[in-house]
Amino acid sequence: MVQARRFFVGQVCCTEIHVLECDCETGDLRIVRSFSLPLDDVYLWKPRYPLYLVVPSNLFFLKQVRLLCPSGVECDLAVRFEYDKNVPFPVHAVYWGYDLLDPLSEEIEKSALIVGCRVDVMDKWLEKLGPPISNAVGLTPYVVPFYNLFRQLELVRSIREPGKVTIGLFCDTTSTDMVIIGDTPQADWLRSFARAYGNVSLIWDVKETLESYFARTGPVVGNVPLSKEIADVFMIRSGQLELEKEWENLFAEQVGVRIKEFPVSEVVGDYLPAEKAMRFILPFGLAMALAGEKFPVVRAMCLRDVEIAPKISARELAFQSVLILSLLGIGGFLGTRALLPLQLEYKKTETLLEEYKKAKKVVSRLEKKKERLKKEFEEAVNFLSVQYRWPGTMVALSRAIDDLDDVKIEALSGKFVQYPEIGLSFTLKVTGKNYSVLNEFLTNLRQERFRKVSPVSSRYDQGKGQVEMILVLEE
Repeated sequence: MVQARRFFVGQVCCTEIHVLECDCETGDLRIVRSFSLPLDDVYLWKPRYPLYLVVPSNLFFLKQVRLLCPSGVECDLAVRFEYDKNVPFPVHAVYWGYDLLDPLSEEIEKSALIVGCRVDVMDKWLEKLGPPISNAVGLTPYVVPFYNLFRQLELVRSIREPGKVTIGLFCDTTSTDMVIIGDTPQADWLRSFARAYGNVSLIWDVKETLESYFARTGPVVGNVPLSKEIADVFMIRSGQLELEKEWENLFAEQVGVRIKEFPVSEVVGDYLPAEKAMRFILPFGLAMALAGEKFPVVRAMCLRDVEIAPKISARELAFQSVLILSLLGIGGFLGTRALLPLQLEYKKTETLLEEYKKAKKVVSRLEKKKERLKKEFEEAVNFLSVQYRWPGTMVALSRAIDDLDDVKIEALSGKFVQYPEIGLSFTLKVTGKNYSVLNEFLTNLRQERFRKVSPVSSRYDQGKGQVEMILVLEE
């Protein structure tokens, strides 16, 4: 997607449009100004820069697919293949776009998001609003900038937990968007429901989606309460919606987790004042996608190839034509000699700019490769350091059993573990004359280097006249 240096992002909401004017000239996102206009008066606005819109999700189709695409290879062909399988409309009849949820992933199978809308449906919707809204060059559904807000929140606070998910709900008058934040971006899900906030059936849609998600990405949930798998549930309500306390209480009963308000100030506090943040939260999520590589967000957007020109009368057209021809006839000869040096300088500058862009891409690719190699090196060092703990472990076991003639270690096995940190885990089968000597053995072990000593099971074997016990040791 072509990156714009100066642009407008807006969201049509009931009777108003909320707009942010953004500047990326310096390589960083800067909000120049924010304003709202009544839709009845929006025709008076004449934007000088491209306009990108956040549009209700019920006007789009959204498909989350798994692509077979090796690292370093463009995924356009793989996406086109998935588009033909999943979207029942020909390409020429659809505005559509895609992006990878985790473009830095080294796995061959990648998670991608395809968004699109029918050309005739979207053009009619925009035509009713009139210019300049109908001249928007890019469109994206609510769910994409809403997901981008969580990707930005991920940089502010840690919201990814092993074995748990964070859920986001964006509630509008016509539909509800849902995002699920998993262990990694590859495990994230985005969904849209054609149900309004407060609709009781929506709770069961959310619950069914969660059960399907856990069945796909982890152990099948079955009758296990969903609350054991959920860290937090955040929600944003669009401006015209009131608090539905009964609906939220029912949600807590069915899903098992209380809903929290999305921490808007943490995400946009450096860019927008608090009193304006809620009205412009979705346009800000779209602005992050247009601001280059600063934000780790999804840039799935439908770009419109043809910009709709405002209609003018035949009389106005004739007058403008005569005026343009007159200006060309008078100024053409005088301006040609002055423009030639400028044209040569422009071509030279354009060549330098293209070389700079190529060099910037190479540097960016090498930076990513450096970070990946650094991470692999650190993991290798950790695993090597763990291997040198085996002799120390054997010495510790010998000290613990040294004075206990009635205790024997019948079996010992060990393995590497990575969570919560890299270490060793041992499983022991121990026999003793009675429980008393085994308890003494456990006391000795707890005084050694082991982080955790956990008896798993024990039984008394009458035939052998001894106690057998299974232990787990973690170092």
